[in-house]
Amino acid sequence: PDKVIIAHFIDDDMGGARMFEDLLQWLWYDYFPRLLWSKFTLNPQKACFFADELHVLGFTRTPQGIRPSVDKLAALRDIKSPTSEEELL
Repeated sequence: PDKVIIAHFIDDDMGGARMFEDLLQWLWYDYFPRLLWSKFTLNPQKACFFADELHVLGFTRTPQGIRPSVDKLAALRDIKSPTSEEELL
């Protein structure tokens, strides 16, 4: 259905929908059959369905919107300023 938004990045897929039923229908009739056809597999430790919060590409996506991930912001905040010309290169 056109009510589901999907994004692909290298070997990751992510998708979402406003309505649970729309996403469930898309998974059952479109996504899982494509996985079977292509002989791709899902890693149970990495697969996540129906989550309210998604962490991807340095951002966190929630129903409230998109924001930079906390750990990425901390890494930027804690980065040391270069003190020599060699550190700039």
